[in-house]
Amino acid sequence: MNGIEILEDMFGGKVLDDLLTTHKCVKCKVKKNSWKELDPHHVTYTPHLVKYLCKTCHARITYMNGVAAKKVHGKLTNEQRLIVWNKFLTEPITEEYELSLLWFNNFCVRVKL
Repeated sequence: MNGIEILEDMFGGKVLDDLLTTHKCVKCKVKKNSWKELDPHHVTYTPHLVKYLCKTCHARITYMNGVAAKKVHGKLTNEQRLIVWNKFLTEPITEEYELSLLWFNNFCVRVKL
């Protein structure tokens, strides 16, 4: 399966209208009242694909992407980002999740988000 097929599979045949009415985190399924309560996450940049996550899940995938980028000593390709994204979606929450939240909270304090 190539990258485009994987991306098409991720959207599950939904059209934009279907995606706009689903106000919940893609990972943990927590429901929110509006998109403003969720963080947009770029799965890939070109093509531009965004999924919405709660703040804790967004911290986790950001941490996972950072770890993967360190391993390859640079920016991740679309294929690499998709591998990390798939791992994020399929693996249960682990100790890495807790570490990512700690990292995110420390980041927020440093930049005063």
